[in-house]
Amino acid sequence: MAADNKIIIDGLNTVKKHQRPKNQGEKGQVVTVSRPVNMSNVKLICPACKKATGIAYKFETKGDKTVKVRVCKKCGAKI
Repeated sequence: MAADNKIIIDGLNTVKKHQRPKNQGEKGQVVTVSRPVNMSNVKLICPACKKATGIAYKFETKGDKTVKVRVCKKCGAKI
């Protein structure tokens, strides 16, 4: 769901959904379903400090080019 900026995470934002029987003689059931969450509400886990963190950007120069790099806000490591 990249166009909607939403992702599905197992066990998060679960709802119970009542499901009708598909064939005659079966019983209906209540199923737990994970619903999508907006990407802005999810944090990235830093590989260096192993904590949930926001992302900052730094500009580094490599030769004659300037490159935009993602950086952990808590420890400052490159992501």
